[in-house]
Amino acid sequence: MAQPPLELPAGLVLPRMGQALEWANALLDATLVKLSHEPEAQPLVEELHQVVDQQAAEARPLLRLSGALAQLLEQQQQQQQSRLAAHAADYSVQWLDLRILAPEQRDQPGQ
Repeated sequence: MAQPPLELPAGLVLPRMGQALEWANALLDATLVKLSHEPEAQPLVEELHQVVDQQAAEARPLLRLSGALAQLLEQQQQQQQSRLAAHAADYSVQWLDLRILAPEQRDQPGQ
């Protein structure tokens, strides 16, 4: 027999993931020394240590990617700016005077 899905009370606001992680981090910081001296908690603390080490090892290569991604984004922005500048450089304004002058004005120098 399947359990019905968990229904939360109306108006309950769940914390964001970052808030939950901050809370868990503060809880571990506050109790880790005490847990490390409890014989029953020793296997759990060691398992937690292994999990954290594994997650950190998996995250290190991703941290290296952040610099490469930032550089790619910067290059893309520079290319877009250079494309815009190239379009602006191709544009020029020329003035063409099509006024018809009377014959006596055509012969005057400087006009």
